[in-house]
Parts: sequence; structure tokens; C-alpha cells
Amino acid sequence: MGNQKSIVLNQRVMDSLIREEFRQITSLGHLVYGIYDQNQKVLYASPDGISNTFILESPLKISLSCIHKSERLLLAVCFPNRDKLILSQLSIWLLLSVFFLLAMTFAFYKIIMSFLKHKKLSEMKTDFVNNMTHEFKTPIAAISLASEMLIKPSIIEDKDRIIKYAGLIFDENQRLKNQVDQILQISVLDNEEYTLDISKMDAHETLEGIIETFRLVQHLDVGIHSALHAKNAVILADQHHFVNMLTNLLDNAVKYSLNKPEITISTQSSDNWLIISIQDNGIGIGRDRQVDVFKKFYRVPTGDLHNVKGFGLGLFYVKAMAEAQHGKIALKSELGKGSTFDLWFPLV
Repeated sequence: MGNQKSIVLNQRVMDSLIREEFRQITSLGHLVYGIYDQNQKVLYASPDGISNTFILESPLKISLSCIHKSERLLLAVCFPNRDKLILSQLSIWLLLSVFFLLAMTFAFYKIIMSFLKHKKLSEMKTDFVNNMTHEFKTPIAAISLASEMLIKPSIIEDKDRIIKYAGLIFDENQRLKNQVDQILQISVLDNEEYTLDISKMDAHETLEGIIETFRLVQHLDVGIHSALHAKNAVILADQHHFVNMLTNLLDNAVKYSLNKPEITISTQSSDNWLIISIQDNGIGIGRDRQVDVFKKFYRVPTGDLHNVKGFGLGLFYVKAMAEAQHGKIALKSELGKGSTFDLWFPLV
């Protein structure tokens, strides 16, 4: 009995001290503990309803001989929720790790795609400069040669040859002007400095004028047909840009034809839209390239068709102008079977 009295502890003080001490050194959650003797008899257990066996099997134990030298008492502690707590903490860190890994992967992907995009753009710009140099060099050389011929005494006395070389100078100068205008149009689009003169216009009347002019310029080398069947052809558009858009599409139809170009311009009305279709018998455009044809500087590979001139700006201009006038453009094409471009304009 004397020994039992010697180990009576103030349970409230002990409970407070143990919990405070462990609170400062660990964050493993809920704490339970117990004190037992050398015969594994639990003398005291924290009031948590925990099994004595759970306390006795705890690997976290320490001798209390410093307090009760005459008794071999052990203090055991355990954390019932330790595994769950550790797992939840690890889960948070694992989720954060996965998130940062995905973020880094996405950032790396964006960097690679941006690099490839800039590389492709750089190559397209290089091609554009090379094409522009070639396109400017040809008419300049022709004008220079014709001018040189005109100042020769033998040519001055020959009226027919004067008319021939003067006509050559005029044609090449017009060609050079068109090229400069095209580049200036794109520059204006990039800077968004253009203004549109949107007004009511009869698309059929304008199309007939474009077709007549095109026939005069192309002479007998191009077959151009019209099927202007839309019942209502009065649209809201900028006439200047409307003409330029149609001219660009007609020029492309001629340039990308292996044989004699056959072009059909047709119209139809659908709901509140006028649809203008330009159909050709050219080389066509593959499905994999149809998304790119409206991009700036992009030029479709021409295969067996050589010496196709241009800067890769025409379709970019047409699309930009169509959208600026609240319209749109669509493409239907198949390799070897030609292309059809549909321009949609809002009807009045």
C-alpha cells in the first residue's frame, strides 16, 4: 500500500503538462497517453476512451525513473490520427507538386509553340522580302530597258516601236503601282488606320464593271463567266475595297491555273446575306493548307506551277476587309479540281 501511495499523481496537472509539451514540439494531431508499471498494468490513461492495449503497444514510451526512482514506471504516448494526418498533409503537397509540374509543362509547351511560331513568321517575312525584291526588280528592269530603247535615234524615227515601248513602260509602271498599293494596304491594316466609306451599292452593277475591266486586261487568255442570279444585290459595303477584294480573288484564280483559266462569278441571296462566289479551275488547295491561306505572308506551294508571283498578302487583305465590313469569306477547294471563294455581304 505504501508503494501505491508513493505514485499517486495529480492527474489534472500531469495532463496539462503533457499536452502542452507535445503541442509545442509536434503537430501530429490528437494525443492520448498512459502510465503503466513494469507488469504492464496501466495506472493512468488519458480520458479519451482509448484501449489500454493501444497504449501498451505504442513505440513512443519513456521511463519516469527521474520522477519515481523506486518504481519502474513508463509513460507511453500515441497519436491515433497520425497516419490520416500525415496522409492528408502529403496529399496536399502531392497535389501542389502535380499542379506546379503541370504549370511548368504548360509554360514549356507555350514557350516551344511561341518559338516555333516566331520562327515560322521570321521565315515567312524573309520569303516576303525576297519575293518583294524580285517583284520590284522585274518591272523596274523592264522600264529601264524600254526607256533606254526610246532614247536611241533609230527608235525615235519608228512610231510603232515608240508606241510599243511606251506601252511596255505604262504596263510595268501600273504593275509596280499595284504592288506598292497592295503593300500599303497591308500596312494600313496592321496599324488599323483605315477608314471605310460604307454605303448602299448595287453589287451586280459593280461586278459587271469588274468583269468587263478584267476581260479587257486579260484579253483572250482567260474565260470569265457570270451568273448573277441574286434577286436582291443591294449591299452595305465600301466600293473601293469591294473592287480590290474581287480583283485580288480574280488575280489568284488566274495565277493558280495550269491551263487556260476558266472563272465563274455567281451571286445568290440567302436570308439577309448576298453571297458572291468566285469559282476557278485552278490547281486547288489541300485541306491541310486551307486554314493558313488567309494568314499574312502565307503562300500555297504550287507544285508543278512555277513563277507564281505575289507577296502572300492578297487573301489576308480580302479576309480582313470582309470582316471589317461585317461580312465573311469561306473557301471550298480540292487539289486538282479548283477552288471556290464565297464572299458574304449584309443585304440592305
